[in-house]
Amino acid sequence: MCTACARQWLGYAALIPALQCAHLLGKQRALRRVLRATGHTAAQAVYVGDQVADWEAAQTVGLPFAAVAWGYAHPEVFAGLAGTQLIERVDALLGLAE
Repeated sequence: MCTACARQWLGYAALIPALQCAHLLGKQRALRRVLRATGHTAAQAVYVGDQVADWEAAQTVGLPFAAVAWGYAHPEVFAGLAGTQLIERVDALLGLAE
């Protein structure tokens, strides 16, 4: 999904200071753009994803990673990935902001 479409369809632009959509293999670049756009460091952010490629991108950029259990990959895939927090319910995403 392109970034402009995501902003329009989500309708939450005021709540999301930076939104980047990336090619499957270009996620690191998009993550760095979001950090620059928000002025945050990797330690101040969490990357939420649903694929091993998301975890790999987070590792490359130095971001903490949380995997959602309802996404593309089966939750068991994330069990052996260092530093991965598994999110099993949508409302648990709010806890990441603390």
